[in-house]
Amino acid sequence: MTLADTPISRLESLLTDSSMTRYVDTVVMQTGDGFRAASATGAVDFCEAPDGSIEILAESGDHPLRNQALDQGIGTEAEVAVEGVSLGELATPLAYESVVQYFDAEHAPDAAVMWSPQQMFHDCVGNHGSLGGIQARAPFIAAGPGIRPRGIVTEHLRTVDVAPTIAALLGIPAGDGVDGRGRARSGVRLTMQDGDEITELLDPDERPDHVVVFLWDGVNPNALHDAVDAGTEGLMLKRLDAPYEFSTGSTRSNAWVKLKKDYLDGLGDSFDLVVIGGWRGQGRKNKWVSPVLVAARDPATGALGSVCRVMSGLKDEFYREFTTRMLGGEISDDRRPSGGLLRNGPAPGVVTGETCRFWFEPRIVWEVKGADLSLSPVHKAAAGLVHAQRGISLRFPRFLRERPDKSVRDAATFAEVAERYRAQSNVSK
Repeated sequence: MTLADTPISRLESLLTDSSMTRYVDTVVMQTGDGFRAASATGAVDFCEAPDGSIEILAESGDHPLRNQALDQGIGTEAEVAVEGVSLGELATPLAYESVVQYFDAEHAPDAAVMWSPQQMFHDCVGNHGSLGGIQARAPFIAAGPGIRPRGIVTEHLRTVDVAPTIAALLGIPAGDGVDGRGRARSGVRLTMQDGDEITELLDPDERPDHVVVFLWDGVNPNALHDAVDAGTEGLMLKRLDAPYEFSTGSTRSNAWVKLKKDYLDGLGDSFDLVVIGGWRGQGRKNKWVSPVLVAARDPATGALGSVCRVMSGLKDEFYREFTTRMLGGEISDDRRPSGGLLRNGPAPGVVTGETCRFWFEPRIVWEVKGADLSLSPVHKAAAGLVHAQRGISLRFPRFLRERPDKSVRDAATFAEVAERYRAQSNVSK
């Protein structure tokens, strides 16, 4: 009996009929020769070779695994652009390997169905179990003793690589073992090991006493990158004897502390940046301008490209004096800000993806320290010098002091910001 005569084949025919595309995207299954992925537009048969590589046996039409791109949908805008796209147009990175490992399980089913992207739940792009890159991708963060500080890198690793990498980090000796299908492997850290240790992440001269692993189920990598670009990420620490309580932000408390990278000794870059805009503060700061938008300059064109929002390192007395100087007085619901250095819109030459509540004449220079520099779709300083569209932003910025001895002409330039970005030890080359 051929595959075409089997009940599983008849099930495939039913599920991949054009009348079912509203519900079903792809059907994957085991065959006598290997594995198969089929949709209403095409199919691919493949197998795993003895050396573990994938061998394509047959292809027909526009099959659902034809796009193996690793970088599709990176960034929120790019992700939204492929929302609702079927597999094949939507990339399925490492899908062949995923299918092989899925059917390795002793209790694996005869077939598995990938929902149509139109079958989204709770407005989520993709569904659990999908082979599509948006759903299959997750952030991987490693930091601390034994980890090379490389920042955000444009690389990937597989889920099966995580455990061997942690084993190598802990210094577990290598030896003989088997993979998930019982085939012998040498030089592995685990008794059963499918993946490989990612040595580029590890510092061979340092080993930790222990490793803490957090599983962030459901975390969207693009949402995490957006948080980094907005400067809203950080580690929250609670005092052991403090209660769990809700805070409106109107009062200070030492029960909770947000630990950011620039709080640690030996880290940080300092720049002289131009004040170009700001927003009305919240909570106890609602009478003052906070945060404040600052920019670097391009001497050739006169452009002022935003670098970051600043709201750390500023004392209440400075907020009060600065707001009065910029707006002619403190902010009030009964008073329309006027005077000072307030403008009706951005100053000529200002380039930014931000929309400020207040725009200022670019006359004041601040010295600002940060943890490091990163590419940003919002901030436009040095756009085109490192990345075609993205500018460079200062992460975890903190106000150090105002520089009355400096003018806009003395502020950090786009070229200087780009040079400092390239010089970072954590930028992937």
